[in-house]
Amino acid sequence: MRRVFRILFSRYGIAAMILLLVFGVVGLSQAGDNAPLRTGTSAQETPKAEEDPFSGMPDDGYVPTPETTEDAQDHDSQYRADDLPAEAVEVAVAFAQQWSQWEGRTSQQWTESMRPFITAELSELLREVDPTQVPANNIEDDPEVTDTHVRIPMDTGQLTVTVINRDGVWRVSAIDWERR
Repeated sequence: MRRVFRILFSRYGIAAMILLLVFGVVGLSQAGDNAPLRTGTSAQETPKAEEDPFSGMPDDGYVPTPETTEDAQDHDSQYRADDLPAEAVEVAVAFAQQWSQWEGRTSQQWTESMRPFITAELSELLREVDPTQVPANNIEDDPEVTDTHVRIPMDTGQLTVTVINRDGVWRVSAIDWERR
């Protein structure tokens, strides 16, 4: 027994214990990365947002509605699908065509091509987008209208466009992309 203690407390024994301790801490910390956090009240795992490889940002699943946009505060833009004017749908489709025609355009040219169809707020947001990261090239089918949203089937997914009526002119105020 004395020999065991002599080995354990020698410089080699202490080095071995430190290595075991380091490997143990590192191993436990890496194993805990995938486990849900325990807060004491619930052990539910929070869902992770799916990454959209084209945008570089996670898709939060949020689809803006007129009630959540600043534009809707001054305008009554709530319509049922059968009440949404054809002009609003035409604006949404024209926007989608320009949005998907990014090839050979600079960021400024791409943004300018959409300006007649979008609100100033959306124009500011799109100014920060790299058009080469737009995940679609063509409209594939007729749009589907629901409330103030126009869903446009594209070649690689679905573009959902929110339209509002601002001073009698229909504009796109928000967009969302859902990959197939």
